[in-house]
Amino acid sequence: MTVTTEQKVRAGYAMLIVLFCVMGTICYRSVASLRGHAEAIARTHEVLAASTALGEALATVAAAERGYVVTGQPDFIERHGAAAREVETVFASLRRLVADNPAQERRLEGLQGLIGERMALTARLIELRAHGDTERAAAVMATRVGRSLEARIAGLTDDFHTAERSLLLDRVARSESVERTTKAVIVASGALALAACALALHLLARDFAGRRRAEAALRASRDSLEERVRERTGELARANAALRVGEARLRNIIQSAMDAIITVDDSGTIVLFNAAAESTFRCREEQATGAPLERFIPERFRAAHCVHMRSFAESGVTARAMGKRLALYGRRADGEEFPIDASISQVVAEGRKLYTVILRDVTELRRFERELIEERDTAQRYLDVAGVMLVALDLDGRVTLINRKGCELVGWSEEEIVGRSWFENCVPERDREQTRATFRRLVGREDGPTEFHENAILTRGRGERLIAWHNTILADEAGRVTGTLSSGEDVTERRRAQVELERSHSELRELAAAMHGVREAERTRIARELHDELAQWLTAIKMDLSWLAARLPEDAERLKARAAKTKDAIDAAVGSVRRIAAALRPVMLDDLGLVPSIEHLLHDLSKRAGTAVALDDRTGDIELRDPLATAIYRMIQEALTNVARHARAAKAEVALAVEGGELRIRVADDGIGLAAAPAEGRSFGLAGIRERASTLGGKARIYSPDAGGTVVDIAIPLERNLAGMKRKGAA
Repeated sequence: MTVTTEQKVRAGYAMLIVLFCVMGTICYRSVASLRGHAEAIARTHEVLAASTALGEALATVAAAERGYVVTGQPDFIERHGAAAREVETVFASLRRLVADNPAQERRLEGLQGLIGERMALTARLIELRAHGDTERAAAVMATRVGRSLEARIAGLTDDFHTAERSLLLDRVARSESVERTTKAVIVASGALALAACALALHLLARDFAGRRRAEAALRASRDSLEERVRERTGELARANAALRVGEARLRNIIQSAMDAIITVDDSGTIVLFNAAAESTFRCREEQATGAPLERFIPERFRAAHCVHMRSFAESGVTARAMGKRLALYGRRADGEEFPIDASISQVVAEGRKLYTVILRDVTELRRFERELIEERDTAQRYLDVAGVMLVALDLDGRVTLINRKGCELVGWSEEEIVGRSWFENCVPERDREQTRATFRRLVGREDGPTEFHENAILTRGRGERLIAWHNTILADEAGRVTGTLSSGEDVTERRRAQVELERSHSELRELAAAMHGVREAERTRIARELHDELAQWLTAIKMDLSWLAARLPEDAERLKARAAKTKDAIDAAVGSVRRIAAALRPVMLDDLGLVPSIEHLLHDLSKRAGTAVALDDRTGDIELRDPLATAIYRMIQEALTNVARHARAAKAEVALAVEGGELRIRVADDGIGLAAAPAEGRSFGLAGIRERASTLGGKARIYSPDAGGTVVDIAIPLERNLAGMKRKGAA
């Protein structure tokens, strides 16, 4: 049965329609799959954003709770309510978004329980503060249950976030895989469709060609011999014209080439010399053509050139590059030599062998190479003379660059360490995971302590050195991260010295505390002896003198006057003894407590310097006692002494308050300030205040505010000094 052309066309159309239907179905399913993956990725992004918003809302709840408990301001209640509602909204959104993820739902259930506990604790604290029960609220906060719950919530939130990011990476990978598959299917389908079209066109062309051949055969049988001769003659004329056009085109191509092209025959005579060769060798074509090639070769290379040409001719290789093992040089018509890069080929034309050399002047290239090498060597010298170690890592943590200082510290040569894993070879195993995490955050451009970092490194002898790093990322022109560059300073000895210095400071503080205690005890003893013994003896002497004066004769006026004067001297001595005893150890501090003693100091300041004074006591039911009370008294005494001596102040105020588990002491005046105070030799008063505060575990800040005057601000932790305090009314 003969199949007609029309039947073939119909069959081809049917095959194409079926093929396009199959291709469209596959593409539709691939696109639908891509859309599904895209929706999953978008949902994962929503989950990540919601989890971040949940963490921020929880942080706002905690901050509002602490703000309300500390200050009692109602604005914090409104902020807490808004944040709590935000937590509920975000949590509902998270439940909806992870409804298809049982693992994340379990994490949400655990997180819901912890958040419920934290919210209940917050409500309890707010209720206590709202009813004015600040003490119980502070006690609940001091248990750090809230901090523990926040830490557990943060840990579970981080696990949730990490799992969702892992799921995001997996979904992105799947989406990329489906995308590649879709592209491959589309390309393959298109190629298959093109192949089918080509096959159909080929079959049709073959049918039409068969018809044309049959018609041509019929015409050929009718044509005469003369017609065939004329056709042959025309073909030859066209071939000659095409040959001339091809020769002209070839010559134009050769003349327009950017590289110099020289063709010589087997005797070494130049037969072709293009325009680029004219410019390179500074010689016109008509002057070069017919001349030997040796004219353009430096004399010292000519013998070697002849040997190489002979070897190339005998090798049978049609083309090869020149100068692989040695530098090539050319010689211009004026005698100047220059480096070249060249390749040679051979061909047989009209019974003779022709050699074509294509070359270019690489003078500038060689200069650039030398400059690049010099810059590289200079940079390497800079790196080697640097006083810190420099290490560059790629994204896999392999060493790509290390300077001489780095090699000295790790004990490996550059050849031994470059290309190897930095973490596996130079980081102790205990610090390896943490250091890798820091590296991942750095290359991922995440927030965190990555720019400045300290960790130990492992030397070749398995010793360790502590290095302080300054890290930065390396990126290509497109902004993609390619690795890191870190400068490290060996701080091992510095850290040891710092630890030793801190230990020495601690011992000095302990010694200072002991000296303060011994001095206060000695002052107390001397003051007691002055008050209890010397004052009593003076009083006894006064009483005896009064008894004697009362028994003097009426006419002994001189003896009575002398007795009265002696009594006045004894009264002055008793006053001096009491004043000295009070300066050594104020009896009021032991008898009445700290606050009345401070009031006495302020009263004394008002009498001596004419300064208006004020005391603001907000210690509540806390009563301070020795040794804490004595230390605080001495610090305030020293501050007020400075006010009396140097401040020239009109007003002074002492404030005592308990805030956040600390005793806050503030001595302020409106005087001339620290900068304007006269220097009277080296004074240890302010240094003594700071040292006493440090001995108690606190801090003292002494400054002059913009408004003028001087402020001494002292913060003492109460928990550390429990032995020096008690509740008023307690036994």
